[in-house]
Amino acid sequence: MNHTMSMKIDTKRCYCVSGNVIAKEIEGELVIVPMIADVGNLDAEMYSLNSTGLAVWKQLDGKNDLEHVITALSEEFATPYDQIKDDVVEVLEQLLKKELIVEA
Repeated sequence: MNHTMSMKIDTKRCYCVSGNVIAKEIEGELVIVPMIADVGNLDAEMYSLNSTGLAVWKQLDGKNDLEHVITALSEEFATPYDQIKDDVVEVLEQLLKKELIVEA
């Protein structure tokens, strides 16, 4: 499978955190470490998400489609749906490209 191809985010689909990462919330940011054979791979690139990315990450349960996630975040942050959608899609494209999330 070619992982370098462009990842298209579909708001009708569900996404969840990859089983190949560990994530820890530290002072309002999320630090994500890729895993190799159940061991944190500190030689690999670590990632961090700001508070907005953290809010998105917490919604990725694999049960609710992305439209539900965007609606929930729109209500939580009292921000128009379309504005939240653009931000969420941008974050998810990056996470999907780095294989930190997967389609459920």
